[in-house]
Amino acid sequence: MRVALYAPRFGTPHTPESLSDIIIQSGADIFAGAEYLLFYGDGRRIYPLDRKVRKTYLNALHMASKDCIIVAPMLWTDGRRFYNSAPIIHDGRIAGERYKKHTSEMESVLADVWGMRFAPTESKPVITVDGIDLRVEICLDFPFISDKDEADMHLLCASGFWGDRGDPRGPWRVKDGGNALVVDNQPSSGDYWMSIRRCVGDEFIPHTPRRSTHAMRVYEVELAKR
Repeated sequence: MRVALYAPRFGTPHTPESLSDIIIQSGADIFAGAEYLLFYGDGRRIYPLDRKVRKTYLNALHMASKDCIIVAPMLWTDGRRFYNSAPIIHDGRIAGERYKKHTSEMESVLADVWGMRFAPTESKPVITVDGIDLRVEICLDFPFISDKDEADMHLLCASGFWGDRGDPRGPWRVKDGGNALVVDNQPSSGDYWMSIRRCVGDEFIPHTPRRSTHAMRVYEVELAKR
């Protein structure tokens, strides 16, 4: 299975069409972006997507998801509150959506700038997509994991919180033979951290990417045996 991790420089704008092209050209079975991948802005200032624009992005991603599971973290608003979430899209539909619960200092600042409040939202931790149990955590939610629900793939999408520390040691919720994934960009330096490690017993064994650029790494991985 081919997995692409995508961590462009923080603030890189994407149109629905440009992101769809990046996903399709990756040739990935699973494509996962870093936190704040999608927003409204020009690369210098960012704002949450309104519902209409969010729908435009989702429609484009639906078209790109025929042969790919897409995890597309985004900032969006219902007009009063803003959300930090990661829709999981496959075969032309949203299979599930993971929401961030713990606010960061950056989001507190943005809330003041935008005149909105952050909306922490409960969501299902593990979503089964095309036979794969996928778990997604968004940045600061990771160290506060309290449930024990394990997945074939546990993905951490972040923006600067983990990238300068390397791979976090836990609390991963990965089945034996499954994979722990990190995709993180860093607002301050423009650097990134992307990795996939296979869980074998108590060990996490790093995968070597098959292709690598500054913004993307593509891996070949095996799923946990049933």
